[in-house]
Amino acid sequence: MEHLALVVEDEKSLRLIYDMVLTGIGFKIIHAVDGQQAIEVLENTTPDIVFLDMLLPRVNGSAVLDYIYTASRFNNTRVVVVTAHSRFGQAGLLRSQDEFLLKPIHPKDLRNAAQRLTAKM
Repeated sequence: MEHLALVVEDEKSLRLIYDMVLTGIGFKIIHAVDGQQAIEVLENTTPDIVFLDMLLPRVNGSAVLDYIYTASRFNNTRVVVVTAHSRFGQAGLLRSQDEFLLKPIHPKDLRNAAQRLTAKM
């Protein structure tokens, strides 16, 4: 079964790593380079998993997370917050079914998170 991932990341080099890792395990990928574009994608798409950077141009990751968490159609969408700032991993920010990865991230960490979260679907 092919899963759909939304990758919200403003750094091109990291988007290439996401592409390599996620397509290698069977994901179809949609990219957003900032929070505003992510929200526009989410208005029309319900991905299985969202990989979300928190420090983004135009609209930050916290606003994207709020958008996802307040719309019931995303109840089954999993989120992996990926950031260099550990404060975003504090208890209470993420739902229990979501995950936090601290940058710098390794491809195997992305792969493992994607496989763990989609296995629960």
